[in-house]
Amino acid sequence: MNDFLLHIYNYILEHLETDDPEYEENRTRASAQYGALMQALPPKQAVQLESYQYMSEIARDMEQEAVFLAAFRAGLYLGASAQCP
Repeated sequence: MNDFLLHIYNYILEHLETDDPEYEENRTRASAQYGALMQALPPKQAVQLESYQYMSEIARDMEQEAVFLAAFRAGLYLGASAQCP
């Protein structure tokens, strides 16, 4: 992603509003479940789980960027194909 698009992408992420109570509740529950799981695992398995979480976050971030770029391109295409009255 070039610097211009990266700047737009980061701006959108920084100003993303997730005021949905269900979203916050799900994040809180997921965090609590993850914490409980980490406490229950032996140290070696906890390290493996953290490594898995890290790689999953990287994959999620890459997917998010790809969706952003696809949406941006679609917007450009739609804007270019619009006819002015």
